Amino acid sequence: MRYLIVLIVPVLGYFSLLSHGVWSYFVAFDALIVIALLDVFVGTRKQKHTKEAEKRLTGHKGFKTLLYLMIPIQYGAVWIYLNSLSQTPDLTTRIGLTLSMGVLCGVTGINVAHELGHKQNKLDQFLAKLLLLSSSYMHFFIEHNEGHHRNVGQPGEPGTALKGEAIYPFYFRALVNVYRHAWKVEKERLQTAGVNIVSAQNRMLQFLVLQLGFWTAIVTLFNWNTLFWYLGAALIGVLLLESLNYVEHYGLVRKEIKPGIYESISPKHSWNSDHWVSRTVLFDLPLHADHHIYGSKEYQVLNSREEAPQMPLGYAGMILMALVPPIWFRVMNKKIDALNLESDSD
Repeated sequence: MRYLIVLIVPVLGYFSLLSHGVWSYFVAFDALIVIALLDVFVGTRKQKHTKEAEKRLTGHKGFKTLLYLMIPIQYGAVWIYLNSLSQTPDLTTRIGLTLSMGVLCGVTGINVAHELGHKQNKLDQFLAKLLLLSSSYMHFFIEHNEGHHRNVGQPGEPGTALKGEAIYPFYFRALVNVYRHAWKVEKERLQTAGVNIVSAQNRMLQFLVLQLGFWTAIVTLFNWNTLFWYLGAALIGVLLLESLNYVEHYGLVRKEIKPGIYESISPKHSWNSDHWVSRTVLFDLPLHADHHIYGSKEYQVLNSREEAPQMPLGYAGMILMALVPPIWFRVMNKKIDALNLESDSD
């Protein structure tokens, strides 16, 4: 039942999208400041499932239904946002609406798409792409599932921030290289199948056509100015996702055991967070170490990993800290140094 708390985010989002002035910022404020504070006061709770519990919970329709519910909620938010935006000339409100829509793109859009995209059945993968369409970030489906989970912690991997790399240059590197790597992965897939890169089977071209069609619909139903603001909201959602990538893997690299061959992925290559509020709102994404070991594992059966490095704050607090690089480096670089000393002693 605790995952029903997730619904608070879209409820507050709808309230923000239907509001004016400072109230249009409400869900953005809640998503970072309020949740960061709640993580501190509520604290951490470890999650450890027995084999019997995992078997009982895996495939439970209630957990999947909650994910599916996010799809009409997300597209309803997009429609409300576009309508509200087109009806208000007030710049302050437009910025608030766009920040709020950006939060929904990240939390109920990309985050849920991430969960569905890891599933093996075609329906879940289709719905994942549909959610990513609402944030104009469909190529994430390819790069994340077929790139990031295989290459995390290796040099040049776009989702792994290096020690000493601030979040702002990381944003630029991630946005550029996620797209480049998605094209590389798709090109290799088509070449292996003996299919020309310029074909209807090219998923990157499919995604491009779908996104252009979505943008055309916005311009047709509203105007170019509305499209401009919508793309801003989508970018905020994407940056929220990349902020999560930044804090999830900062400074955790895999050792090269032979030229071009790296050690296997283990819990030590992802930061774990047991902070209960962030975990619940994000479908237990903060149990990230277990997720990287078992990528297709359903969110309700993810486990805390004590052997993984532990975040000092919940996800919201970690993002806020990352936005101030001097504070971030002072806290996190010490943790990485301690981890490296521990690894060397082992």
